[in-house]
Amino acid sequence: MTGPGEHGHDRLARGADLRSEVDQLLAVLAAEGPAGSVVGFGPETHRYLAPLAQAGFRVTAADPDPPAGRTFDAALVLGSALGGLVANDRMLTALAGYAGCLRPGGLMLLDLVDGQTVLGARLPGRGLRELAGPDGRRMIGYADEVDTDEQVYRLTVRTWRLAEDRVVDRSIVVRDVRYFLPRELAFLLSVSGFELAGTAPLAGQPDPAWLRLAWARKA
Repeated sequence: MTGPGEHGHDRLARGADLRSEVDQLLAVLAAEGPAGSVVGFGPETHRYLAPLAQAGFRVTAADPDPPAGRTFDAALVLGSALGGLVANDRMLTALAGYAGCLRPGGLMLLDLVDGQTVLGARLPGRGLRELAGPDGRRMIGYADEVDTDEQVYRLTVRTWRLAEDRVVDRSIVVRDVRYFLPRELAFLLSVSGFELAGTAPLAGQPDPAWLRLAWARKA
């Protein structure tokens, strides 16, 4: 069974299956529309905006805030941007900001770490793999664990960049991401002025899918 760390490492180190994710976003937007204007929050969300623009949407990157006085049909909050805030007060503040940029009935799409899958996984997990890229070879090691007291999934990624057989650079990234159970997610959204409309496994993942796409409508 592929554990959360395997896909978490892939997503953090080299990105997930972007085309599959974009197709899924387009399907949800078409089913829940109409949506002509889309605002994206968070640095990882921005990479989805160009494909949406090619599909005919009017896209805006909130960097870090959306243009004052404008409202949009839909908002993207991807790359575990909400769960990365971890604390309830920070998430509630962020959700209020997302709601403020949407028209009444506007749609928010966000990806989340699925608590049921993560809590059922065999953790901690560890792995090591080699990747080849335009800047040379990299060895990437990951370790993951769940902190049930803080309700976070913790991913540690170590990267060694190689020139031939020498290490020329190294880095370490530790990321805590809040995981969500279904009732908790619905409650968090409802107190922030949203109604949960649906969830599905995020496209392009191995099985079992530990990331879910959720969409909610502004009340």
